[in-house]
Amino acid sequence: MSRILLFILGLGFNTHCYAQSGFPKYYAFYELWNKADSCLTAQNYQEAGAYFYIAAHAEVEKGFEIPREGILYNAASSYALAGREKTALQILNKMAFDYPFKDIEALQSDSTFLSLHDQKKWNRIVDKVSANYTVWFAQENIYTARTTLDNPTDEVVFYPHRAAFTNKILNQDTLPFLSISHGNFRIFFAGNTYAAAHLPEIKEQIAFAFSNALQILNVEKYNRGITLILFESVEEMKAFTGVRAQGGIAYPEFDAGLFPITANRRPQFKHEIFHIISLNTWGSSRCRLLIEGSAVYADNECHFENPIPTINAFYLQSNQLQSLDSLINHFDEIAVQNDVMAYLQSAGVFKYLYEQYGLEKMKLLWTRGFGDFDTIYGFPVEKLEAEWIDFLKSVPIPHDFDIHKLKEGCG
Repeated sequence: MSRILLFILGLGFNTHCYAQSGFPKYYAFYELWNKADSCLTAQNYQEAGAYFYIAAHAEVEKGFEIPREGILYNAASSYALAGREKTALQILNKMAFDYPFKDIEALQSDSTFLSLHDQKKWNRIVDKVSANYTVWFAQENIYTARTTLDNPTDEVVFYPHRAAFTNKILNQDTLPFLSISHGNFRIFFAGNTYAAAHLPEIKEQIAFAFSNALQILNVEKYNRGITLILFESVEEMKAFTGVRAQGGIAYPEFDAGLFPITANRRPQFKHEIFHIISLNTWGSSRCRLLIEGSAVYADNECHFENPIPTINAFYLQSNQLQSLDSLINHFDEIAVQNDVMAYLQSAGVFKYLYEQYGLEKMKLLWTRGFGDFDTIYGFPVEKLEAEWIDFLKSVPIPHDFDIHKLKEGCG
């Protein structure tokens, strides 16, 4: 069981793009994964295997690279636990020869597959996975040797990313890009566009977003280069990503951000650049509330003065404030219905914890999750929720407050 959970917990955080927009195909995939997880918890292994298998073959937006191999592993494990040895072997065989799966240590040590060891296909699968690992290990040694600096430099370093989604955009012939360097950034844009005509102010905005992120995260120096690709419109970016993201998309694992730059909408540099730097300094987090809430906190622009507490005070007054349990455990389900609500309320929780209880506790919560909240903060989540609600009751709501301004987000 531990191996199954390991793959589940790794899902969606390292191979993930972050944007202030909904992703209908990803949300459909997420729902399948959530059903599989629920079935697994209930020990309904056959149904869990079916949901995992369907999720592994789900179609998602172009910018997402879901770990299909890991999800298939979960499917095989679930079927093995359900006594469906033949199905489990078929999935493992497909993983070994088609992907190719290479985690030989996991495969041989996983007790959920003990019933498969006397099957004819098992040794053939093990031999192939072992061979896959040997090839991968040799390639990884070369890659690591050529991308590791034994003597750290103060210079900004742009790291290569194999199979990076952004590489496909920059290396195609349909839409060529110009580029300039500015601080930690390499900025790609097209000539004779709004972005090209407004490069000085774009550079100022990017520089502020960078310093703002470092200040919030308490990071003294950040030497990783960041690639920014600027598109002429939301529609142009959607053609390449499959995602209609009004404010931008971040790919922290690729050190990259994509933005539509137009005269009519503010690019959310602060939000997306925060994603890139936070995930590469504080590390991966399993909590979407913290990931998105922190980025909205870093952006801190949404039509109104002091927007985060003001908007959340309105949500409380109008009985639209989500429970803390819902935000922690069901962020994406809330975002499917109302992504602005999910993002702004998560920002409110992050802001309260960060400003009331400090950076060090927040960093621990970021990496360990709300399951360890009591240990980190010394009191239960229920007390936090009560405190936060009491605080929101004290926040004044302007007489001309118009919630309808949020219909198209905070751009």
